[in-house]
Amino acid sequence: MEFGAPPDAIAGMSRAYGVNAAAITDHSFDLDDAMGAFHEPDPKLPRWKALTKEIRETEDFIFLPGEEVSCGNEKAHNVHLLVYFNPGYIYGDDDNSGGKARQRPKLVYSDIFGRKHEKAALYAAHAAEKAPFLHKMFLHRGDWHILRTRKVHGFQIFNGRIDRHVRRAMHLWSKSLLEGRKQFIMAGNDTHGNFNRLQRVLIPNILLSGNEHIYYGRQRTGLLNARDQKSAETALRNGRMIVSNAYSLECEVKNEAGCRFFLGDRATGHDFRIRVYACSDAEYGPFKHIRVYFGDLQKKKEILLWHGNRMRYERQKTLHFTPENPGYIRAELTDRLSGWKRFTFTNPIWLN
Repeated sequence: MEFGAPPDAIAGMSRAYGVNAAAITDHSFDLDDAMGAFHEPDPKLPRWKALTKEIRETEDFIFLPGEEVSCGNEKAHNVHLLVYFNPGYIYGDDDNSGGKARQRPKLVYSDIFGRKHEKAALYAAHAAEKAPFLHKMFLHRGDWHILRTRKVHGFQIFNGRIDRHVRRAMHLWSKSLLEGRKQFIMAGNDTHGNFNRLQRVLIPNILLSGNEHIYYGRQRTGLLNARDQKSAETALRNGRMIVSNAYSLECEVKNEAGCRFFLGDRATGHDFRIRVYACSDAEYGPFKHIRVYFGDLQKKKEILLWHGNRMRYERQKTLHFTPENPGYIRAELTDRLSGWKRFTFTNPIWLN
């Protein structure tokens, strides 16, 4: 039911929509089925092998291969984990709606983190969303707890509607950064193979629902200097990313020796120049609020270094900053001071 569209259709839609790369992360419990059948696992994994082959043979488009693994959180409830670039299939069938009801997870996400390939990247899927009541009751599903979740590279916070849960997840992520964790955020669209609307299970095995708030390309992850699959892998694994549904935002740091550092980097030095560059166009309209924060790891507090609050289509700013303590720099761009609907957030640059 949630097996995605063919890669060539995704590539064509992406080009038409102005998207240069796409991640394909079908559910593990779909990928282990026999060809032409559902809920019939085949140990030879023909579906997974066929999808891997299609992705590998697609030309002139960047695909990021992966799977969405059902596994356990800290409370042994089923959650979904996005696993990218792992060369082997990872079993994850614990909340398959066609299986036994209320199955407890056979493995937890930290087990997968310990077994993954060195080039793999793990992100908590739709980490800002709450599992529906019926999914909790029938499928033993739970939620990700950002402050407790350690064995992941980051969190897919943005996925469809921007609401209080998303804003709270951003707040929890910044608290996690202040605890010294090097974890990133990404955006995605859990479109289940549909392009302009989401179709998903409302009542397991009984009723489907449609959702027009989650559609292909609505939230985007901008990968820094991703010109091919290898550089895209590096960007995703190392946090060289912005998340956005509208604007473009650059942030970089230069030290006193002239060395430049980019998103996800660990900058060395004492005296820094921070450059931010923001832009928009007629499609999305002007932005208003640009903020640059320093997260002080000793004081456990984010300090606002600069706030630009004029309606603009383009803005560049360079700040001189000498931190007293280790920390990180991050930037954000929004249409409103609070309750924002259009946004761009960068991942951090750490300052040693």
